[in-house]
Amino acid sequence: MGDPQMAQRVLQSLAGAYLEKHKAVHRPSGELPFFEQQLGESRQELEKSKQRLLQFTEAHGVIAAGLQRDLAVQKLSDMDAGDRQTKIDLAETTQRVADLQKLLQNLPERTTTQVRTADNPELLKALKSTLLDLQLKRTQLLTKLEPGHRLVQEVDQQISQAQSAIAAETATPVRDETSDRDPHYEWAKSELEKSQVQLRALRARAYEENSQTVAYRSVATEFGEDAVTEDDLLSNEKAALENYLLYVKKQEEARMNDALDERGIVNVAIAEPPMTPALPVWSASMVLIVGFFSAGASGTAAAFIADCMDPAFRDPEDVLTFLNVPVLASLPREGRGRLSA
Repeated sequence: MGDPQMAQRVLQSLAGAYLEKHKAVHRPSGELPFFEQQLGESRQELEKSKQRLLQFTEAHGVIAAGLQRDLAVQKLSDMDAGDRQTKIDLAETTQRVADLQKLLQNLPERTTTQVRTADNPELLKALKSTLLDLQLKRTQLLTKLEPGHRLVQEVDQQISQAQSAIAAETATPVRDETSDRDPHYEWAKSELEKSQVQLRALRARAYEENSQTVAYRSVATEFGEDAVTEDDLLSNEKAALENYLLYVKKQEEARMNDALDERGIVNVAIAEPPMTPALPVWSASMVLIVGFFSAGASGTAAAFIADCMDPAFRDPEDVLTFLNVPVLASLPREGRGRLSA
């Protein structure tokens, strides 16, 4: 082919056709657009899953349903333990109140602290004076009346009553007793009052703890349901994120593979692209002629340089000139014109 440009175009077309065919065989087309499409769909799915999770948290008023559920369950456990302890304290206090009430029934409210006994002198004096008057009256009546008279008998009866009263007063002297509040009764009464107050407080606490237990159980149940839903939404979001990251990686790999294929790094590359020579191309005869003359000129120059650099003496004059000694005889050397001294 005599035209260099035509040869270049032919080689370029051949190299391009070979590279396209090799790429079509070893790397099917359409991989990068497919991953770009999948990346867009996965991004939309990730945004939808995030939006669903945000709407759920806003609608149910939860931030971390699982953590809130665990806290509610822990609080419910504490409330159950406190409720059991309250019931135990309530039973103990009820029994204490019953025992104190029974004890108060058997204890006196007051107890005698001092007892004094003594006769009543004023009463005895009055009775004796009355007896003396009755006896004098009887004596006077006897001077006038018979012993069996009615007036005399009435006086005798009054004398007998006065003597009986004096005898009774002498037999039963005046008893002076000093009493005070019983300390055991007062202690039991004070403990009963405190126990009754404590019992009312325990009943109120038990009622409140029961209400709070029911409330925490309801809250824990609600948070448990929310936690299940939130876990599903988080799982969907995580799966969507993993798919998105996978397609991002696949898209980058496809883009890099396409770039490497275009540059010929992975598969096949043209080591030296065809190009048109910058200098004209000579014919064979011209190359021979130029080579002949170049060889002749190079040989002549080499011979001249070798002769100039030869250290041997060429004639007797050179010996005389350099050594300053006379030459006695000279012979030719191997048929050449030089002489050796």
